[in-house]
Amino acid sequence: MFNSYIIDHLDDLKFKALKEINLILKPKGRMLMIVFTPNRTSFVILNVLSFLLTSKKQWRKLFHKTNFRLIEEGEVNGGTCFLIEK
Repeated sequence: MFNSYIIDHLDDLKFKALKEINLILKPKGRMLMIVFTPNRTSFVILNVLSFLLTSKKQWRKLFHKTNFRLIEEGEVNGGTCFLIEK
């Protein structure tokens, strides 16, 4: 499954969305997601609003709470990419 700059717009529904995604993925199923996180690039694009973005640490906690395992993390096109597995 692939998710690019979508789930980070769900505000308080991120947890619920990840739980739903976990339900539809097969065992060992993976999702690659790209989201904006607070960094220099997001600050240049969004200015002060970048401080409202979900941090990498908060995303890692959400993955843990929704029973996902973080496989890999990196930077791409000004965003952060996470490869997670059920």
